[in-house]
Amino acid sequence: MVHQTFLSTISRFRPSKALPVLTVAMEIDAASLVLVAGAAAPAGGDGFQIIERKRFPAKDAAEMAQCARDFAAMLLPRASSVRWVVSFPRRQALLRFMTLPSLDPQELKTMAALQARAGLPLAEDEWISDMMVLRQNKEKRSSETLVAIVRKTTMNPYTEFFEQARIYPEGFILSSFALAAFVRHTVPDSVGDYAHLDFAEEWMTIDLFSRRQLMSSRSIPFAGKGFDPDRIIEECRYSLAAVPRTQPMYVTGAQEPLTSRLAPALQSALGISATFLSPEGENPEAIPASVLGAAGVNPKGSLMLLPPKMVKEQFRQNKRQALIGAALWAAVWLALVVGTTGLRIFQKERDLASLEADLKRLEPRVQGISEAVDRITASREDEGADPLEVLRELHLRAPAAVVLRTASCESGGRCVFQGSAPTLSAAMEFVDHLQKSAAFSQVVLTGSSISSDKNAEHIDFQIQGESKAARIPGGIDG
Repeated sequence: MVHQTFLSTISRFRPSKALPVLTVAMEIDAASLVLVAGAAAPAGGDGFQIIERKRFPAKDAAEMAQCARDFAAMLLPRASSVRWVVSFPRRQALLRFMTLPSLDPQELKTMAALQARAGLPLAEDEWISDMMVLRQNKEKRSSETLVAIVRKTTMNPYTEFFEQARIYPEGFILSSFALAAFVRHTVPDSVGDYAHLDFAEEWMTIDLFSRRQLMSSRSIPFAGKGFDPDRIIEECRYSLAAVPRTQPMYVTGAQEPLTSRLAPALQSALGISATFLSPEGENPEAIPASVLGAAGVNPKGSLMLLPPKMVKEQFRQNKRQALIGAALWAAVWLALVVGTTGLRIFQKERDLASLEADLKRLEPRVQGISEAVDRITASREDEGADPLEVLRELHLRAPAAVVLRTASCESGGRCVFQGSAPTLSAAMEFVDHLQKSAAFSQVVLTGSSISSDKNAEHIDFQIQGESKAARIPGGIDG
């Protein structure tokens, strides 16, 4: 049995002199808020560094939000920017590995969503999903994909927290991927194929990796019975049956006495010498490995889940910050023009320090601009969309290959759109975009047929939906 402690394995990281972009990973458990701030290595480097980690005992969303704001304020002097991610339990998600006949990213996303939702006992607006491409075969024009599906209600505690804290996360990362990052920064680079066993609360997760990419994942409940080594061995045997050869196994989340009982059982039954990875030794109150790993994940290159409401709030926040930035720079240039000449600016660089202090004093006033922008945006949303806004929404949502010929809207709000697309998946992509629009609801494909024009086939379609703010009935022919 081999033990390794995570915080002693990140010495490969060499921080640069420039302020880093910090990733704050978080997790909410029964009685506390766990926050970890990590900095990735500079371009071309390896590993990452844990900057801060803390567990806050908290009872409600308001208290946790204040803890998060205090944590962020402590980080700001040491970061160029701060981004937030959530380490989300793997057991709360349904994972589906699918091979799809396409190489196009948009087609894959549409096809994966359609196939993943098949057989789910949930309405479409009750769940969210995301897809990532594992590998592609250009000769067969096929892609191996992984789709994650999560019920929205399981994210409610985080939604309430982010509303209170006024923080806009980049997404929810499943603990399997966060733990993969934890293992990747802990084990030697030469290890590409391995099995990972994780224990959290009353669940065990078995993940298999090939070339450090997730290829299989099972989450198994042990509710009320404890972690029985015999059952663990049988579940491992089942998962490892498809593996051509014995792989290294890494274990996280195991505590005594399970650790002492499991190690010899794995060795005798499966011939596996497991390595037990502990974040901070054998402390049961230690920061979970999944949160530490999430702090070292690149959000742009990982499978991320984000509720539509948070996407909308993130867009509003970005727009608000852009307006604040414009206002600040306008104030800066006005001060430059009125108070000094260009020659004196270049001769007296020390004035820049004073200017930065002025910007700090301006920030409370600009906060008023921010709140005004929010009120204006909210009031415009409450007023509802006029026909021109509806047409603009159709133009923005329609994929490039889709041709919209007619659009009509009845006084009751029922809208019908007719047009053509080169493929059915392109038409379904248009439906998917309209479903995510703030202007429409209950958007469905009500009809489709194959037509030929100049020896080229295309799909004629009809889409029906409800306008959320249809005030002027009428129609437009294109």
